[in-house]
Order: sequence, then structure tokens, then C-alpha cells
Amino acid sequence: MIRERWKNTPVMKDGYIRIYDPNHPNAVSGGYVLEHRKVMADHLGRPLRLDELVHHLNDDPTDNRIENLELDTRQSHASYHDKRREYNRAWTIEEDELLVSLWPADIPKAEIEPQFERTWNALKLRAKNLKIRRPDSQRRTSNWRKHR
Repeated sequence: MIRERWKNTPVMKDGYIRIYDPNHPNAVSGGYVLEHRKVMADHLGRPLRLDELVHHLNDDPTDNRIENLELDTRQSHASYHDKRREYNRAWTIEEDELLVSLWPADIPKAEIEPQFERTWNALKLRAKNLKIRRPDSQRRTSNWRKHR
């Protein structure tokens, strides 16, 4: 059951939404249950075990639609985040040099991204930090600000 968001939705500091439901088997002291855990438990028709975690596929802790949630164990969830840490590892000098040589060239995203094993957003951010730009043909050329 996902209810409509309203002004007084209790959102925790880490972004997760909690619901007051003292009778829910997964409620913690104070009677609150994390909404994503409640949605998954209701979907499964049983309370969640302590070793079960609910993962948000799009990494948005407020998006508690069942299609965005995945039941996971603590061990496999930790391994997922270990892989993400590797994915977001520090940049090497060689990677910087490769990015400087490829970024200004008119090479498609699909050919650049696999060479780094990083997300496109990570590459864009690194390029911005290195003060290198893509050719105009590869950048969005929206003029929406001019027409405000």
C-alpha cells in the first residue's frame, strides 16, 4: 500500500519514509516501519526476516513502488555495494589522460563508456573537473533559458 505523499510525511534523515503502524510485524520501537519494508512484506504476504533487505533499484529511497524494490540478503546486498564502490573508485592518471584524448573527439558515448567501466555521469563530471568539453554536436543545445 503506497499512499499519496503529503506535507507531513515522516522522512528520516537518510531519505527513507517511515509509517506509523505499531501492529505491523516489522515495526520497530515507537511503532514505525520503513515504508519500503512494509510494501515488500505486504507484497510477499509475510513479515520480512531480519536477514532480508529491500533494495531500491533506482537508488531513490522515496520511490517505494513494488517494481522498484528487490528483496535481497544482507550478504548479497553488501557485495552489490562493494561493486559500486569499485565502480566509483578514484581516477588514475592513465584514465585522466585517456579521457582528455577521447572526450573532445567526436566519439559516441557507447564507445567511450566501456573503456572506463564507469557511468556516463561519472565521465561527464570528471571531464567537467578537468575542464574539457565535448564538441557542440555531442552536447545538448537547448535554448530554453533564452525563451523564459
